[in-house]
Amino acid sequence: HMGRMGGLETAAELSSRDPLISSIPRILLTAETLTPKLEDRMRSSFDQILYKPLDIDDLAQAMDRSIEQAMGSVDRGLTGHT
Repeated sequence: HMGRMGGLETAAELSSRDPLISSIPRILLTAETLTPKLEDRMRSSFDQILYKPLDIDDLAQAMDRSIEQAMGSVDRGLTGHT
C-alpha cells in the first residue's frame, strides 16, 4: 500500500498540478484483484494496468507502449495536430 494516498488520488493530484505532468503515461502496478467497476475507474486514470506477480516482459512491453504513446503526444504537439 502507498500510505497517505492511493493510486487514484496520486494520479489525480499529479494531473492537476501541470498539463505536462498529466500527459505522462501512467502504469498501475497492483497486487489487488480489481472488480470490473474499479478496473474501469483505474483505466480512466492509468494508461495500463499490470498485476503482481510482475512478469518483466509485460513491464518492458508496457513501458515500450508508454514511450510510443508519449512520443506520439510530443509529435502531435510539435506539429499542432491532435
